[in-house]
Amino acid sequence: MTNKALKYVRRKGKVYKKYKNNDHPAVKAVNRSVTKEIKKAKRNFEKKLAQNIKWDSKSFFAYARSRSKSKCRTETGVLVDDKNVTLDTDKKTVEHFNSYFASVFTHEDYSNPPTPIRICDFNVTCADLQFDESSVSTAITKLRPDKAMGPDGLAPKLILETKDQIKHPLYLLFKKSLHKTTIPEDWKLATVTPIF
Repeated sequence: MTNKALKYVRRKGKVYKKYKNNDHPAVKAVNRSVTKEIKKAKRNFEKKLAQNIKWDSKSFFAYARSRSKSKCRTETGVLVDDKNVTLDTDKKTVEHFNSYFASVFTHEDYSNPPTPIRICDFNVTCADLQFDESSVSTAITKLRPDKAMGPDGLAPKLILETKDQIKHPLYLLFKKSLHKTTIPEDWKLATVTPIF
């Protein structure tokens, strides 16, 4: 609902209050204009969701789910194994899936491992890595604003919006970290949420 659409809705209420008749020409005209404005606002909202799908896919799919006809969730039906026996319990289903995945799993031969290939020069130190403020800014731009905060409590959206102000201090921090070849302890922390 945009501000303009909201004004039209309020105007509709005032016009109806004045004439108290849905068949009155003024009420019909305002109803048409309200319907038109709400459709326009909805169309613009959907267009904006579609344009921002790369950065905010969560909102797009939440809206798409809310607009779907069926509100129920789809679930897996009853499964039948190779011998036409119905897997009617969760335990039987899980065991069947487990045996299938175990049968197609590739077993590695660890008795004869391949010889490692040397792909880097060990004379190069971390301090020799070259980057500048624009590299830091580019890395910040790649952050996804819809992701959760880390242990530092900073939202990616906040970092993105303040990238021009923080790129120089971050550049100095990264440069010092590489020069001293140490990483601050709080950079080693992460919030891990296991998903069932």
